[in-house]
Amino acid sequence: MIARTIALPQGRVRQRVIAVGNTTAMRVRGIPIARVERRFLPPVHGVAWEGIRDDDPHPAVAPQHLHAFRFDDPGPVIGDGRECIHASVWSPVDVGGLPVLVWLHGGGGFAGSSTERDAGALAVSLGAVVIALSFRVGALGHLHLGHDGAGEYADSGNTGLHDIRVGLEWVRRNVEHFGGDASRVTLAGQSAGAAMVATVLATEWGATLVSRAIMQSGTAERVHTVAQANAVASVMSASMGGVAQLISRPEADVVAAQGRLLQRASLGAWELPTPFRPVLGVPSLVQSPLQAFEQGAAEGIPLLIGTNLREAALMASVLPAARRASENADSGYRSALERARRSGLEVGDDSTAWCTDRAYRQPTERILSARLSAPAPTYAYLFTGTPQAAPVHNAELDLLFSPGDESEVSQLAVLWRDFIHGDREVLGEVWAPMGPGRDVAVIGERVRMQMDPLGTLRDTYRDPER
Repeated sequence: MIARTIALPQGRVRQRVIAVGNTTAMRVRGIPIARVERRFLPPVHGVAWEGIRDDDPHPAVAPQHLHAFRFDDPGPVIGDGRECIHASVWSPVDVGGLPVLVWLHGGGGFAGSSTERDAGALAVSLGAVVIALSFRVGALGHLHLGHDGAGEYADSGNTGLHDIRVGLEWVRRNVEHFGGDASRVTLAGQSAGAAMVATVLATEWGATLVSRAIMQSGTAERVHTVAQANAVASVMSASMGGVAQLISRPEADVVAAQGRLLQRASLGAWELPTPFRPVLGVPSLVQSPLQAFEQGAAEGIPLLIGTNLREAALMASVLPAARRASENADSGYRSALERARRSGLEVGDDSTAWCTDRAYRQPTERILSARLSAPAPTYAYLFTGTPQAAPVHNAELDLLFSPGDESEVSQLAVLWRDFIHGDREVLGEVWAPMGPGRDVAVIGERVRMQMDPLGTLRDTYRDPER
């Protein structure tokens, strides 16, 4: 078999066999699941087609700059805002009833693509159907135009969140056709994708569409109040010549204005600027994900969550303000860093450690604190690196998504596999759920359990904005 045709309610798709190391998987990319008829509004269901849609190696990305992270020279605008809501599916060959992993990509909330990494190896190593969702990002996904809290744009700041909901509903209706079990859906994401996982779990509908969750290097605090969102919208509106121009001019002009805002925001920044965020206090999102967790949201959903030891190493090396970040550290925090280093945890220089704590580690710690009494298990990890991957931001993705020998796969993908399969007996042999003592799986070349390995950093870190 080199391909199979699958009949979905909206049309037929062809899923092709691909080579994955010494085995094979099935793949079809770019299945349309909704369309955008009007900018800044929720997507429209009901995309259908004639004939057979083949695997699309280059489905439309959400509009963004080609080099979005080069703020001084981001390059041309790419993508199609009307056709960017789609799903790509990878699955083992001829297996049914599998758990499902739905992946949300990162990218600072203004960039990224659901197909930037091929998930064939991940599907094989997890023994699961992997579905990567594409959704709107940046201003087109999170620009709040409902200044008075009413009218058709009252929820425009969360169109990206609406896209994800439509994607999860599509998964529930259709994943059985690809060999997946709709009752066993794990929602996973990394960085900005993990922040969107937290946001989904904070909604009224999240727990109805998700049975497990994975947050890698994320936060439950990357959201805006209406006032903060209005401030961003005012800058964008002024740059475009008014709200009417934001709505009517070509989407490339909106992305260009977005790029100018990001360039200004990057000046003097100690971290990646993230002005485009989900908005609170609107119909789709009543409160922040962290507040929701503290009040018991998603407490019945098992959660796997963690960070990399030196997440901010690149940030601290290229941003002048980040290099000076250690100026914020007091003597207690510096002493805690020294204790961590003496214990064998290479946290990096003071600025790297402080930026890592502020952007990633302490936001994750606050989620863990909110989950201490949750009835469902929470599995906490700290990735300390392997010879193949230093413990910096994004590095663990190579071990999850790229084909490798069994020694590489066994450290990360096997743990992730046991989690999404719900195999607590197997997982419990090496990774116990977090208890009051904050048990953490320290993942390097081997996996070892350690109680609260960086608790002294949590106790001594002081965020100047909290």
